[in-house]
Amino acid sequence: MVSRSSDTREKAFMNQSTHQSFVPGASGALEGSRASFLRKVYLLMTAATGVAGATAAATTLLGADQGVAMRGGVMVPPAIAWSMGHPWLTFGLLMAGTFGAGAVMRRPGVNLLALFGLSGLLGFVAAPAIWYAQYSASQGTALNSSPVLSAFGLAVAGFAGLSAYAIVSKRDFSNLGGFLTMGLFVVIAAGLLNFFLASSVLSLALASVTILLFGGYTLYDTSRMLRDGETDPVPAALSQFLNLFNLFMALLRIFSGGRRD
Repeated sequence: MVSRSSDTREKAFMNQSTHQSFVPGASGALEGSRASFLRKVYLLMTAATGVAGATAAATTLLGADQGVAMRGGVMVPPAIAWSMGHPWLTFGLLMAGTFGAGAVMRRPGVNLLALFGLSGLLGFVAAPAIWYAQYSASQGTALNSSPVLSAFGLAVAGFAGLSAYAIVSKRDFSNLGGFLTMGLFVVIAAGLLNFFLASSVLSLALASVTILLFGGYTLYDTSRMLRDGETDPVPAALSQFLNLFNLFMALLRIFSGGRRD
């Protein structure tokens, strides 16, 4: 699971008068400005998802014919073998990239580079899980024969449904912020604990909780986009991309190791 830095998670709301002026439906012109903003956010998010997917595919496929033998004699692509062999270094790169991107989200131009740079890094970090999911499918231990496509399709459907609900209902989900932040820290702590315990039961439980957590963040962030008067779409695109990414990774964990014969 990828944590969300404070800059991308908790932007301050505008004062009450500004807040009210950007509520959807306040006027046709302002409603149009919010619609244009949302289009930019989701276009950037889609592009970031494409960068992450391309990086994950390249990491998984490049050098596959020159695999490295891992435990049990399983041949693993070189880049994935490196990531598996250096988990703490990979984790450090992930944390540095995440918090570094959050630190420059208020700097136009630089934040766009950070968005796509972090997307590529997350694609690299996700590659071992994607490779393992497909390997599990080839061994008949995954839930189905296409765990990656299943997880991605379900993540996109869930994300789109929750975002659409927040937009259409126009409900204010800002009250979820405190609960979501607390849940995020609990999940991160439990994930670090499970790194040492390596419990499959705890891993599946964490995946389930992560789905609920980032489903909540999707509602929260979408509601915030409609109300906070933001004009730069990059920070919102990063927040929503992280929501989708974490939903995908949690679902992938469930699909890749859930079969019990």
